[in-house]
Amino acid sequence: LSKYHRDCPAEVFKLPSWNLVFVLECLSRPPFEPMYQASLKHLTYKCVLLLSMACSGRISEIHALAYDKISHSTDWKTVYLETKSDFLAKNQQSHSLTHARSFKLKALVPPANKTTFLSGSSEEQLYNRNKLFCPVRVLRYYLSRTKHRRTASTSALFVSLQPNHRGDITKQSIANWFRHTIKLCYSLVGENPDHLGRASIHEIRAISSSVKFERNLSIASIIKSCVWKNHHTFTKYYLRNVAVLSDQLYQFPPLYVSQEQINN
Repeated sequence: LSKYHRDCPAEVFKLPSWNLVFVLECLSRPPFEPMYQASLKHLTYKCVLLLSMACSGRISEIHALAYDKISHSTDWKTVYLETKSDFLAKNQQSHSLTHARSFKLKALVPPANKTTFLSGSSEEQLYNRNKLFCPVRVLRYYLSRTKHRRTASTSALFVSLQPNHRGDITKQSIANWFRHTIKLCYSLVGENPDHLGRASIHEIRAISSSVKFERNLSIASIIKSCVWKNHHTFTKYYLRNVAVLSDQLYQFPPLYVSQEQINN
């Protein structure tokens, strides 16, 4: 297998295996919005996808996010997420002094209870548009909705959708939620989900970092946010041709991808 990878290197500039625009369009509609009416399942789906896009973390890192390590500024404009203390990333050595991975999220809109608008005003319309893909907003809803489900045996950010589940969920649960989200979104916008490629967190990691690259953000910032040792990992395994996707995203509100805000 190692000889195969040497002789047949990964394809460069390949297209994303699924369309982020379809997914974002769906996340702005029922059953995901209005968020206060969304079921816990659909709220979880949206939270997993937006945080995965915002963090550009591996599935192991998303799974290892610790509930008790969440911190935020007083006004919730900035949120810090961190993995469990004993977490060891794929490219970390066991003797590394720092195991935990940390992520910084920026709110795309101020908290609703701190904002007042005239009904129907342009400011209210802009707020309602920009809040749709705010990772901090969906995280706050998720933390509030899941508070009563947390016990002494649950230390992870994400909890099971099963009410009587004990302990933390597995990585496979998060992988399944992510895959179900992509397929559901395709179905809701009238597209056939049966032909989808890899609907995985690995792919959102590739898409979000490629969007940053397409928007001329420095390769150094991409490597830093994804914790790659050098640019070869990105260009060989993660770089996607997102030119058409990037043009379509200009029609969207601001997005938070790979730990940076993209203004469209």
